[in-house]
Amino acid sequence: MKSTSDAGTASSKLRVSAVIPAYNREQTVVRAIESVLSQSEPPDQVIVVDDGSTDGTLASVEAFGSSVHAVTQENAGAAAARNRGVQEATGTWIAFLDSDDYWYPDHLARTNAAIHATDGRADVYFSNLRRPPDEGSALQWELSGYECDGEFEMRDDGRAWATSPRQPLMLQSSVVQRAAFLEVGGIWEALRAREDTHLFFKLLVGRPACAVNYCATEMTSDDSTGERLSTKFQQSGVHLEQTVMVYHDLLRNCALTPLERRDIASRLAAGHLGLGKRALAGKRPLQTLSHLARAFAANPSRFFAAVGRRIGLSSAEATESPSDPSKTKVS
Repeated sequence: MKSTSDAGTASSKLRVSAVIPAYNREQTVVRAIESVLSQSEPPDQVIVVDDGSTDGTLASVEAFGSSVHAVTQENAGAAAARNRGVQEATGTWIAFLDSDDYWYPDHLARTNAAIHATDGRADVYFSNLRRPPDEGSALQWELSGYECDGEFEMRDDGRAWATSPRQPLMLQSSVVQRAAFLEVGGIWEALRAREDTHLFFKLLVGRPACAVNYCATEMTSDDSTGERLSTKFQQSGVHLEQTVMVYHDLLRNCALTPLERRDIASRLAAGHLGLGKRALAGKRPLQTLSHLARAFAANPSRFFAAVGRRIGLSSAEATESPSDPSKTKVS
């Protein structure tokens, strides 16, 4: 893809818009904004999209005056709020941040340097980030098994990062070309979880991407409102439902290799098996059977392995069948 960036010369400054979605985050949004404004190379624009908050979030944002562009909308979810922020942005590059997290001071400077060093060829430049204390404060790259030896790593095809069992990148430490974001249709607003996973498949598979060797973002668990989506949705089962939506869509619409398709189909089957287990625990037999059938259709090998574990067979015994399900073609 031909770059539409404004990378220019090594000494030029990028036109960057920071986008922060916020919902009932009056206790943390000020810290997030301050971390953006105090960057060693601040962005040209800071946009906070108040997604229908019912607390004092909007007042906290407006207290920054002209330094921050406040946008309000009825509650539509984080995906819709981020899309709205990108639509409002005047920058060529979009730097995302969550309202309960914060950036380290050189995030944009280090990304700027990588963009200039690579002539802005990548659609996405992503940095490392630290997970919140309740997740052990681990680094995302370590958890995903990714290492970068130099100051950055440029790849003409970022698919290996996208298809990794645990992606090394997250939105709050990524800078994305606005044109590329709009080209792939932005974030799928039907998703209330896993939307970043889905977006990175669209932005990285078959497209250039670059890892920037810097810990850019600190994730926190400071939100006391109960609105932290990663916790809220995992506890409710929504995370599994959204996982199924993501992988079903990718199998239909993403240009995956046969091996990648088999892997995604296995993940889809695992999602249906998880939903089937929840349905069984909730004494919903028809839903249980439906999810089991869909798991089998997505990936028979994964299905037989799960059934085998349930009844005590070894992994080899569980997947052995006359038709060799492990070689079943996934369409």
